[in-house]
Amino acid sequence: MAGSRSCSVLYTAFDVQIFSDEVSTKTYVDLFLDLSGNLREVPLQARSNYVKFDSIKPLNEDKLEHGFRCEIFKSTGLTSNFRDTVESQNVKLDTNRFIPTNYKANPKDFSAVFYPSERKIICELSFKKNKTAHAIVEEFLKKLVNTPTLNNKFKRIEITPIYEKITADDINHNKTLTYVEAVINNIPDSFDDLNIILSDKDRIFLKSLADSNLESYSQVLKSTKTKFLELTELNKDFIRLAIEYGFVKFHYKNIDNLTEKKSTLNISPFTKRLKIFPEEVYGDFLIRETRNIAEQLSSK
Repeated sequence: MAGSRSCSVLYTAFDVQIFSDEVSTKTYVDLFLDLSGNLREVPLQARSNYVKFDSIKPLNEDKLEHGFRCEIFKSTGLTSNFRDTVESQNVKLDTNRFIPTNYKANPKDFSAVFYPSERKIICELSFKKNKTAHAIVEEFLKKLVNTPTLNNKFKRIEITPIYEKITADDINHNKTLTYVEAVINNIPDSFDDLNIILSDKDRIFLKSLADSNLESYSQVLKSTKTKFLELTELNKDFIRLAIEYGFVKFHYKNIDNLTEKKSTLNISPFTKRLKIFPEEVYGDFLIRETRNIAEQLSSK
């Protein structure tokens, strides 16, 4: 990759499920082989949005179960920047003149990798100047596989987003926290329920809240401008209880030094932002990191 500065790439993930008789890894390989033979344009609800797979190629020609690298092309809006989809090259064009039907406006390129064994497709949402919305990718993938031909062969194919599940460890191990609001608002009335498994320390603390007739109890932690929070063990214990019996909102600095805000109250699509350095070859980085993501998500 050319350049002297590192940059980040944002990935998301989707489950691919085939509901048919005797489904195996080979069934998923066959699906993407079929898709590679019909790289069709998919019109989306948003006006002028045009999305298609430019190419679908095996990671290993001899072992198709290893996965497929997919190049996604998107265009939208009026601009002087166009992609000639026949010649596969970008061109400048005066929009006051006739625009050939094979010219698509405002071209953007994204990569994705499908892993048949894990039954997951990992897609770029943002890399360098190319950015797209999760909803665009989701609609594209769902419409892509919902055709009479594919439904006839594979019965039913579903593409579903993978949603982020924030755990106490995700927060407690985050080294760039700037703000945490942890709230316990579901204080148990009784601790006799056999389903409630608590340490003696947690039981004593929650019982003290119940005995005080509290409806909710919260802690707000905010760092100074130039530093990050350093959570104590008591802070971490409270965050763990808040996730179980309430909610946690938190802010942190991402690898681009931008503030991201998250909450256990919101169900958000899974995303992962990674930093790539100039000396790394993006193709190698893409396959290594997306494979790691697919394997990690499959193990949960």
